[in-house]
Amino acid sequence: MARPRAKHLKQGQVWVAKTATGRSRMRRVVALVDDRVCYSTGSDIVHWCNRRAFQLWIATHGAIRSRSVANRKLTLDPGPRT
Repeated sequence: MARPRAKHLKQGQVWVAKTATGRSRMRRVVALVDDRVCYSTGSDIVHWCNRRAFQLWIATHGAIRSRSVANRKLTLDPGPRT
């Protein structure tokens, strides 16, 4: 049986599980440090795990990478006041 190919992880990616996980269906990669992944599930707490464990979560739940959206620069528009 062939092993599934490891997904390439990058900082800022958002992974969404296709199956019910019992926990958060979304994980955002906050940082990659050596062989560790720092990720957020949407709360104010970040979690750490091994890169292999994160990729196992992706494979187990059939997670897909959501469309990445570039951070937008906010500007103040002093348009006409009504």
